[in-house]
Amino acid sequence: MPGQGYRFEASSIIHNREKHLRYRTRVFAAECLSHLPRAVGKNPAHFDLSLARKQASNRQVSSGWLVLHVQELISLAYQISTIQFESMRPIGVGLLCTIMDKFEIIPDPELPGHLLLEQYQAQLVSAVRTALDTSAGPFLLEAGLQLATKILTSGIISGDQVAVKRIFSLISRPLNDFEELYYPSFAEWVSCKIKIRLFAAHASLKCYTYAFLRRHHSGIPDEYLALLPLFSKSSSILGKYWIRILKDYSYICLCLHLKKNWNQFLDGIQSPLVSSKLQPCLEESWPVILQALALDAVPSSLDVNEHSKATVENLARSLVSGYSMVELDSIEFRFLWGFALLVLFQGQYLTLGESKLPMTYAKAKHGEDSPIEELDPPGLNLYEIVLPVFPVSLC
Repeated sequence: MPGQGYRFEASSIIHNREKHLRYRTRVFAAECLSHLPRAVGKNPAHFDLSLARKQASNRQVSSGWLVLHVQELISLAYQISTIQFESMRPIGVGLLCTIMDKFEIIPDPELPGHLLLEQYQAQLVSAVRTALDTSAGPFLLEAGLQLATKILTSGIISGDQVAVKRIFSLISRPLNDFEELYYPSFAEWVSCKIKIRLFAAHASLKCYTYAFLRRHHSGIPDEYLALLPLFSKSSSILGKYWIRILKDYSYICLCLHLKKNWNQFLDGIQSPLVSSKLQPCLEESWPVILQALALDAVPSSLDVNEHSKATVENLARSLVSGYSMVELDSIEFRFLWGFALLVLFQGQYLTLGESKLPMTYAKAKHGEDSPIEELDPPGLNLYEIVLPVFPVSLC
């Protein structure tokens, strides 16, 4: 009889080993798939459906263009993003983000005036909902915030007011429960990255919405117009957080030594390890955060006299949205003013080691009437981001 016990134990070990190997195989396959959109190279036919079909019909190359298989790719990415193993879900959400990067501006040849990814809206929104669930782990939450930002600012859910409100509600939940964004079982920088992604998501959506407002000849879509009162409600707290993010960025990326009474916002950012982990994320996020601040930030405390009252009225009329958004105290506004000056003139005077301050900017890529924007350093127009700060400060 003891022999049966040994056989049972051995079979259990073999079963567990096979189960473990299957999981590792799944992870490996998912990681390989996540590299596919970049591994195919930069041939335009991989990302342009009309061009791919034309070349396939001419038999110039086999039908292996990636865009011809985008439906299967999105289906697999969605399956990974909602799989039972939560540790694999960030891979699937990350792949959906990469797909958005590669295909977000590709038109649908079957439906003129529409984007190719619009037909996959259901899978994308569902993946965001899963990733931003209250029970999601930190890595899944970070990936979900990135995907939500891309969906909201890509145009693929244009006209769908329900989807816009749903995703905005999902990215607002962590903001409302901000004090709970702490994961003691993980390194300090993990929570910090989530905070940066969260504030960058709100900043990106604000800049995207304001791009409509700045074009007087094109009306803002109803689904984004409905967000303006919500922006106004959350901007008071967002403005404080955005300023503190820029201060921390100044400390670790611009090598600026702030006053001794400066209180770091991102935990442990003075540590070389933490700052090295956060620097790429900060360099990616600070331009849109600065732009969100510069759009309508005003000093909250002005001298109470007739001149200041007139100034306040002029500022209120000049607000693009018609709503009171970001109000900063005098110290915060002076910091914003100085940071804007530094950004504006860094190309001539500032060098960090052998490289200049990394810059990105917003450039329309769907024509004049579209607010869909991309990061494109060669055509950088810094003044478009920072100059709105100066008229307010000179009032």
